[in-house]
Amino acid sequence: MIKVIIVDDEFIEREGIKKTTNWVKHGCIYCGEADNGLAGVKLALKVKPDLVITDIKMPGIDGISMAKKIKEKLPNCKFIIITGYDEFEYAKNAVKINAFDFLLKPIDEKEFISSIERASAECSKAKENINIIRGKNLLDIMRGNISKREDIDRVLTDFQINRGNVLVANFLNNNLMTDGSSEAIRDTIEKYYKEDSYVVECHEGRIALIINETTILDWNSFNETIRSIQKELYEKNKIIVTVGVSDICNIYDLKEAYRESKEALNYRMYMKRGSIIKFSNIKKGKFIEIDKLIEIIRGIIIKLKACDKIGLNDELKRLYLDLFQRSDMGNYIMQQISVEIILRGIDVLNSFGISSHQIFGENFNIYRNTSKLETFEEMHTFVGDILFKMLECIKEKEAQIYEDGMEDAIKYINAHFCEDISLSDVAKMVYLNESYLSRKLKKILGVSFKEYIIKLRMGKAMEYLMDPNIKITEIAKKIGYQNYRYFSQTFKKYTGYLPSRWREG
Repeated sequence: MIKVIIVDDEFIEREGIKKTTNWVKHGCIYCGEADNGLAGVKLALKVKPDLVITDIKMPGIDGISMAKKIKEKLPNCKFIIITGYDEFEYAKNAVKINAFDFLLKPIDEKEFISSIERASAECSKAKENINIIRGKNLLDIMRGNISKREDIDRVLTDFQINRGNVLVANFLNNNLMTDGSSEAIRDTIEKYYKEDSYVVECHEGRIALIINETTILDWNSFNETIRSIQKELYEKNKIIVTVGVSDICNIYDLKEAYRESKEALNYRMYMKRGSIIKFSNIKKGKFIEIDKLIEIIRGIIIKLKACDKIGLNDELKRLYLDLFQRSDMGNYIMQQISVEIILRGIDVLNSFGISSHQIFGENFNIYRNTSKLETFEEMHTFVGDILFKMLECIKEKEAQIYEDGMEDAIKYINAHFCEDISLSDVAKMVYLNESYLSRKLKKILGVSFKEYIIKLRMGKAMEYLMDPNIKITEIAKKIGYQNYRYFSQTFKKYTGYLPSRWREG
């Protein structure tokens, strides 16, 4: 919708245009009228119209002079000039103000409607282009790409952005898969915030609203408005948005306000979906207890290997419902820790010859599924469900191993893989035929005897590489490689990295 005002000293002319035109039908909002040029300037600066319909001859200052004054402050404003035949030569001066159209009195209704429709379409397109360019410039300021005060001043001047204090409200779409969700969020925000506020699409699923302090009456009314936006988005589009809100700061510190809004959003892990999180309210001074984290993750894997369901459940509670809630870190880090736990669980599955595809299917994507998790409860449930499924598969596999009499063979391999052992050595220790043992191991473990030894050795090498005090040549010998070069080649083939590069990573 474009904003329209009428400036004409004749009351009947104004009333005729105002009441006979279906403004909404033609994409317009009628925003007021003035009966002389000076009043027209005053009204325009207050309303900031996209289109001014004006007569030329008026008391005080004429329509052309008025348009020039308005253009100085509102350079994108367009004008439809109404004139009589005897004023046509005078109307040529309107070219200087780039008038959109000239209409001769008496006004032809069809010609007037056509002019309004064309002006509306052109203004709408111009506004859309301006919004895109303005949004890009504001995003550059928010990201620090535009940082010098004089450059920020240029942006504020070019796009008629009021200087003063602002806050940033960052809207995060919790269900990205909804088609057209970004446009729905943007349109709904703009419905509630029109004046002295700017909507900027920062990232897929994240839209920032920059609000001038003068627009915010108080925090209660601000919260009510944001709640109304959230409610409308859910009721009409089934979109849930969580909102991170910065403190109020000067517009020259827009980058800091944007950072605060993002940091507030990081705390959504502690809240429910659809929360409004103020930067001023988030907890400070809590840091992840690394030693405790390592201890818990180790405990989770031990309990998984031991098929201890109760112990595994207790360790998961310690992590998600105790440690994470006492820690000050964003949801991204927690998601990555959850991914790491699942990957270690998959390693345990592989050691039993179980493919994760058997449990979760070919299309299961850990990263994509984990990135959708927003709260502690969701993470706890998601990771718990996966690990408990793994545990049941391991129990079934162990039962199979025990029935096949292979338990002792695998135990022996796991205890002596760093030594120079062969399949023949294992077969003799467990009193089995070497050929039979080879087939059974391949069936149970999913890999050959030789491949299983390499897998165990590389896993142990990675553990040793975590300790910077152990030389790589020593690690090679510890896991059964007397030739350091051969160890490096095997490690790179297995991991894609040389041992030194893996340690750096």
